Amino acid sequence: RGVHENMKCGLAKLNTILIGDFNAHHKKWDCTNNNATGVALLQLVNVSTHTLYEPNEPTWHSYDGRQNSIIDLALVPDEIAVANVECHQTVNRSLSQ
Repeated sequence: RGVHENMKCGLAKLNTILIGDFNAHHKKWDCTNNNATGVALLQLVNVSTHTLYEPNEPTWHSYDGRQNSIIDLALVPDEIAVANVECHQTVNRSLSQ
């Protein structure tokens, strides 16, 4: 099964939260361009019972620092979605520190 089919199955379940690096670019979450994955993801979300959360800051940066994008997203069932979600930058530390 392809990624889109797996996501469709996940979004069909009311108790499923999907979080990850979807590599889905779409202007809706402040990417400069749309890609096929971003368009497909937005279409899936629009017909699902899930809410899409995106961070306020880019989650990917090119090696030269010229480009950045938001590709880490969360899809949460509508019945547990809240309006006051805040996304914070990751602190790069190991658990042993």
